[in-house]
Amino acid sequence: PQLTGAVLNGTASENSPIDIWVTAETIEEVGRFLLEQSIPYRIFSCELRTGRNQTNEFHGYRFEAGDHTFRLTVFTEENSRQKPLDPTTGKAAERASISQLRSLLKQE
Repeated sequence: PQLTGAVLNGTASENSPIDIWVTAETIEEVGRFLLEQSIPYRIFSCELRTGRNQTNEFHGYRFEAGDHTFRLTVFTEENSRQKPLDPTTGKAAERASISQLRSLLKQE
């Protein structure tokens, strides 16, 4: 899993979702995991820019935990090479793995 979006780049408000990118063999695999954990979710799809003049459709799961909304965007083997670009800069979207987050938190 990788954290991305407003929470990572420091622009989040109290209503911003926590965006996490996950990789799985299938989208349904993530849904089964959430069901097994008794986490109610809603499925979503979105178009994200993946190239200069290219967008791709991605799917994921949205759920609430406490006062926070989580948005898991699922990358499968089929679309894992098409990582989205930052909508503001047009460069590869910033993302952080668990180990990178731990390092960031130690710096705080």
